[in-house]
Amino acid sequence: MIIDFTVENFLSIKQAQSIYFNVTDKDFLNDSTRELLNNLKCNTITTLIGNNASGKTNMLRALAFLLWSAKHSYENKTGLTIDVAPHRLSSSPVSSFTIHFEKQGKEYEYILKLSPKQLEYEFLGIKKVRGYSYLYEVKRQNGKLNIVKWSSILGKLNQYDKERFLNMHPCSFFSFLSSTGHLNRLGLNDLYAFKSNVGQIGKGIEHPIAILVKEYTNLKKDERKKQRIEQFLQECDLAFSGFEFEEKTIPDPENENKERKMVSLKVKHKVQNKEFSLSLLQESNGTQHLVSLLDRVFSVLDTGGILIWDEIEDSLHPYLARKVLQLFTSKALNRLNAQLIFTTHAPLLLDNCTKTQIYLVEKNAQLASEVFCLADVEGVRNTDNFAAKYLTGTYGAVPTGRWF
Repeated sequence: MIIDFTVENFLSIKQAQSIYFNVTDKDFLNDSTRELLNNLKCNTITTLIGNNASGKTNMLRALAFLLWSAKHSYENKTGLTIDVAPHRLSSSPVSSFTIHFEKQGKEYEYILKLSPKQLEYEFLGIKKVRGYSYLYEVKRQNGKLNIVKWSSILGKLNQYDKERFLNMHPCSFFSFLSSTGHLNRLGLNDLYAFKSNVGQIGKGIEHPIAILVKEYTNLKKDERKKQRIEQFLQECDLAFSGFEFEEKTIPDPENENKERKMVSLKVKHKVQNKEFSLSLLQESNGTQHLVSLLDRVFSVLDTGGILIWDEIEDSLHPYLARKVLQLFTSKALNRLNAQLIFTTHAPLLLDNCTKTQIYLVEKNAQLASEVFCLADVEGVRNTDNFAAKYLTGTYGAVPTGRWF
């Protein structure tokens, strides 16, 4: 599980801002927190709330970028430019990301520092009695990137591999070592498996046809996931009875004398003894978004990864969003300790969280995002009505101005 995450000088985030998933014994209140083999206790859900343009999405983008860079940046072998952007008012061009995570009872620290076009510094360490012992360390010295520390635990790094990394396009050393098999010795194929709806320009907005094609592909090849999404929708009382795949023949747009077969995803509805089917494109935006979200949710639950989701209540009733959260907080449904971090503009969802799981985001006078945990606000108790108090401005992180 992810223990904590810190980002500095990235987009609207100027000074270092952190999110902590780990909690103390006194905050271990229910199944939404899990105890790991090494006595760590980590939350399965974490939410960020705040005004529009406060920086909530940028915190998610930072985490998604770090996980992507560690896993996939080496795969972009042609012309990759590391896409980071420091705060516009910062004098430094370097963005910094730090994550502590646990795998198989061991704790790791990973640090990545980047300027807009190159890797500046990278460190991977494993926790010992005192601090973190290096597995490797990469530094840019006098304009040249060097591997300054290398642990024999990772096996031998031959000269060819070393030169290949140092002379290639910018990518993380972690992703390079994952591709060469060195990290397999530690069981670290990636930092953490993840799914996300945020990217370089923030929250991705999918075209309905793209949703239809993707969900058809995903559900057609994964019967178990299909059944679980069906069960979820049936429990939501949407007059939903299941999915079906319809095959039909259409004219070939490239050759008028030919036809091609097309398979589409249909949604079945049953009222009393009558049943009918609609294309997913004919369903409401809420149903389309819910099916797409659940596809990612069940993928993460199956791997014990993390779901990074911007505006989880988008097109959903808060009660349905609450039910999605329960998939992560239930021990029976979340056996691999998958985690969810999400932003929201629906204060009602705060009442499904403990105070250690709620982070408030606002911008200061220098237009820099600041992130603080509700547990650090004096006088807050878990028995409080978080939604009501947030809406009255008790905690801050709400719109301000003459109209409010």
